[in-house]
Amino acid sequence: MSSTAGGNRSRMCCLVMVVVLGPVFLIASAVYYIKALQDERSELLDTYNEAVRLWHNSSSKHSEPTIYEAWEIQISSSDPSVLTGFTLEGFPSGPKTGDLQIARATGDEDYSDILYSHARIALPSLYDDNDDDISEYEQSMCLFKQYSNAHKIGTASPQTITISHSSVASPSIPITVKAFECDYKKSTKVRECVNVDGRQMCTNYEIVSATRRWLTGVKLTLDPSNELALQDSCATTWSTDSDVWKTAIHSENKDDETEENAAKARCQELDPPRNLDLLVTIRSPKDPYAVAAAEAGCDYDFGPTAEEHLRLANVFMWIGSVLFSPVVFCGFVYALHRTFCHKAKDPVEPQGFSSVQMT
Repeated sequence: MSSTAGGNRSRMCCLVMVVVLGPVFLIASAVYYIKALQDERSELLDTYNEAVRLWHNSSSKHSEPTIYEAWEIQISSSDPSVLTGFTLEGFPSGPKTGDLQIARATGDEDYSDILYSHARIALPSLYDDNDDDISEYEQSMCLFKQYSNAHKIGTASPQTITISHSSVASPSIPITVKAFECDYKKSTKVRECVNVDGRQMCTNYEIVSATRRWLTGVKLTLDPSNELALQDSCATTWSTDSDVWKTAIHSENKDDETEENAAKARCQELDPPRNLDLLVTIRSPKDPYAVAAAEAGCDYDFGPTAEEHLRLANVFMWIGSVLFSPVVFCGFVYALHRTFCHKAKDPVEPQGFSSVQMT
């Protein structure tokens, strides 16, 4: 009897899987067909590839400089108005100033060898997305300044800093960015079990965490009018330090907030666990790298191609058809069976007779 019940449950489970998973795969196939038709990747790449073209090629028939050449002239000019007055304010030790340096990448270097060098700051050409439809560019240039030990052990870091620079013409509008942030989280309960003398001993725990972050990188753009701005995407990078508290949950201490208070208190501690540098980079807003960050996001991945979406759609369509076609076939056969069997079994009332009521 139990084996029969087990077999029935197995068949029912398989039937449910077929009935449910079949439509799910078919719906997923339709979604990917729509994505293939929309082809969002091509729209993003059109903007990026055009930025690469204009970076190295003048848009005019006249002998005007390319965008790269104009940018090179702007930041390499002997006119000190571009480089003077660059200041970071808000640190306990006082404003941080200093001349900005120029980083170049000419295309002659082996990028894998100089990935972490200062010149590499200028051109992150090793995108995660390396398909053939992405235009490559080799020449790039940026300004940078690395502030050593901007965040120091034992010294509270500022919660915000202000970045500004002044030129002969006029001062720029200051930019304020976060220099410290902390996330406090109280997780759902977790259950852990251990084997003690052959017996399972289980305990419910509650996890409380505090994650502190210190600003270690700021990416800026500088337009031809010497106006600073944050890049549209991936503007900041952080150094992270996490602390976790795990407390057993019992009826006698269910209202104990010791760990929770400890996590909240840790978020008030602004001094870092180690000395941290702060790197500031400044690029042209028309630099293809800045355009890629704005279009594709921080991972520089423009997404799957239309062909890749189409291949996934076909795979899901095939799986969904294999799973769901028996259901459709059985439903069709059942409908035919019901239709013809009911017609055959319907009673036929004899003709020529009428019912007579006896009184």
